[in-house]
Amino acid sequence: RAIKSLVYSVTDLEEAVEFYTDKMGMTLHRKRSLLPLEPAIAAFLSYGDSEEAGTLLELRYNFGMKKIDVGPYGCQVAIASSDVAKAVDMVGKDQVVLEQGEQEGVG
Repeated sequence: RAIKSLVYSVTDLEEAVEFYTDKMGMTLHRKRSLLPLEPAIAAFLSYGDSEEAGTLLELRYNFGMKKIDVGPYGCQVAIASSDVAKAVDMVGKDQVVLEQGEQEGVG
């Protein structure tokens, strides 16, 4: 068993794809229109060489969406790094929240 994909709604697909490819080192595998079923377009990214090689991050833009309500708990993607300081520098310190120690309810 494995998680095949995670879907995140975005308000700017090109900006989101640029972030995950340029800053996070992911590979863009493809983009596809979801019309006529949904008024949306999706981009599929991963750290693998192909879509089948691991978990996909699907970034989905619904046409006309200007704001996303993520609810009271928000959402996040956790990405492992062997060099956290380097990863933070690549992404930009203003884009990262670092929490140390145990988190209540996790573990």
